[in-house]
Amino acid sequence: MNYVPVFFLLTSVLWSYVVSQACRTPLGQRSQCISLYDCPQLLAAFEARPLPSQTITFLKQSQCGFDGYVPKVCCGPLPSVQQDSPTTQRPQRPTWPSADDGQADDVSNEDSSPAP
Repeated sequence: MNYVPVFFLLTSVLWSYVVSQACRTPLGQRSQCISLYDCPQLLAAFEARPLPSQTITFLKQSQCGFDGYVPKVCCGPLPSVQQDSPTTQRPQRPTWPSADDGQADDVSNEDSSPAP
């Protein structure tokens, strides 16, 4: 029997276990400390623009190390927080008095030029 494939399989599983560190997310859930690029939910939050301050805080709290220059995060779900969206009001159109309310001047058909 050839034990080489079994050996490589066990070695890779063991290596992935050793390389990843157990951690707790900012929400208190158990997870693994992995590259930000391997954590789809935190990567999506990181790539969203504009980046809300709550997201920045959560990402900082999720950080658990570096792999070179790549941040590692304790990968877990995002908090369900309603993002504050800026509210803008439409400018109101000026209201002009209508001829029916008595505030407009009556227009007559007379010639508006001065008499000779």
